[in-house]
Amino acid sequence: MNGKLVRAVIGGFIVAGLVHVIAVLLIPGMASNDATGRVQRAAVAGAVTPIPADGSVLPDLDPFFVHAACPFEGSTPTVVEGPVPDDYWSLAVVSRAGGVVASFDRSAVGAGPANLTVGLPGDIEQIRLQTAGSGVGGLQVEVPPGPGFVLIRASAADPDTRVAVSERLAAFTCGPAGTP
Repeated sequence: MNGKLVRAVIGGFIVAGLVHVIAVLLIPGMASNDATGRVQRAAVAGAVTPIPADGSVLPDLDPFFVHAACPFEGSTPTVVEGPVPDDYWSLAVVSRAGGVVASFDRSAVGAGPANLTVGLPGDIEQIRLQTAGSGVGGLQVEVPPGPGFVLIRASAADPDTRVAVSERLAAFTCGPAGTP
């Protein structure tokens, strides 16, 4: 009798452990209130949308920066381009499947406007082949399948420059490759 009880208890622990591991592994994929989900709900598809620094969309944003986001689905290449602010700025590519995939600041772009293309590896390879040797194309980032967003942030530590920096970010465009 004791042997059967011990086997039953051990079997119960094994089943409970497997259920626990499976639940922990499934939760991130089933969560819709992650950063990508919140940006997808707050931002307008195909447009660069300002993100408030109050934490209502993304928590812990630096209050001395102005933020904007361009959501993408990952199924078609997305181009984000616009005039870069005079002060510090950066672009971060965030994917639901891969977290922060890439991040660039003004040193990666140089003096010209920012031009970033985000897409699946096959699409980005095609773009690279089409633009090889032409000097056109800007930055290209391969992302895993699924939704994500490009976070644009620009320094606006001086309250007097905040409006001008916001206008610069509003001038950014976001859309499918070929029609930004």
